[in-house]
Amino acid sequence: MQTDLMNKLNSTDKGEDALVVVHGGAGNIKLEYLPKEKLERVEADLTRSLTNAFNLLKKGASAIEAVAAAVTVLEDAEMFNAGRGSCLNELGKVEMDASIMNGANLEAGGVACISNVKNPVLLAKAVMEHSNAVLLVGEGAELFAENMTKVIGLELAANEYFATPEALSELKRFQERGSMPQNALSTGSSQGEKYGTVGACARDLSGNVAAATSTGGLIGKLKGRVGDSPLVGAGVYADNQTCAVSTTGFGESFIRVVLAHEVSSLVRHAGKTLAEAAVEAIHSVLSRSNGKGGLISINSQGDYALPFNTQGMYRGVITASGEVQISIS
Repeated sequence: MQTDLMNKLNSTDKGEDALVVVHGGAGNIKLEYLPKEKLERVEADLTRSLTNAFNLLKKGASAIEAVAAAVTVLEDAEMFNAGRGSCLNELGKVEMDASIMNGANLEAGGVACISNVKNPVLLAKAVMEHSNAVLLVGEGAELFAENMTKVIGLELAANEYFATPEALSELKRFQERGSMPQNALSTGSSQGEKYGTVGACARDLSGNVAAATSTGGLIGKLKGRVGDSPLVGAGVYADNQTCAVSTTGFGESFIRVVLAHEVSSLVRHAGKTLAEAAVEAIHSVLSRSNGKGGLISINSQGDYALPFNTQGMYRGVITASGEVQISIS
């Protein structure tokens, strides 16, 4: 298994400047199963996500605005299991989850089991900024979304928007194979299909950090199933004093060990560097729940780490110089 301590994405970007890292899911991702056209689209979408967020930061935007912008790009791309590209549940419907957290003040927002919002991360941000709640689910979240169309111009979308030909064919293949093993990640590895979630972490010019995560969940999942992505501490966490984290993988395992917060705790209480804490969280803590997946993380000092214990993880970083680095396996 690889970690980014072994490759170029483990570099450190010190200084008073912008930093963005993103992921597009982790799983049994092999380059040989990715057609050239699909690989080029994945790289283009990750690059666009990074550069959009980075350009906002350079203009003085907050880390919260940057991670929302980065994740929105990936939700709109059909290549990832979030937003437009979300997989379908056992009934052939989309049920999406998302979250966002501000490391400057620990404010957070999350939504779960929503089916009528084009960009779930923007609804999670609205929960944080326009309600007294941290997490809204199901019908309540969708009613809130309808109100937000008037307040922030939130865009709604019918199930047909998400039921793309690829999503329908993936659900059919899942149903033909039978139930997924409880420790498996989404979709079949032999086709190199979509995995997990999307997420972003950012550091703004003031040194504040933020994180966001969004997902369509697991193909053929039970109606009402919620993974780690909308849960503060499991799928997302951000604290200026420690780090910002977004996770990807089989959500139940991440929930059981509260993985995103575990990275923060290892930094705060064990004196670990960010890289040490991130690697220990993935390769030691997550193993206690037989978990598979990865995470992205940054801190206020400009360090970042992107470890995973699967065959691959779609991931990328853009540093102070504006250089974009994308990696998959």
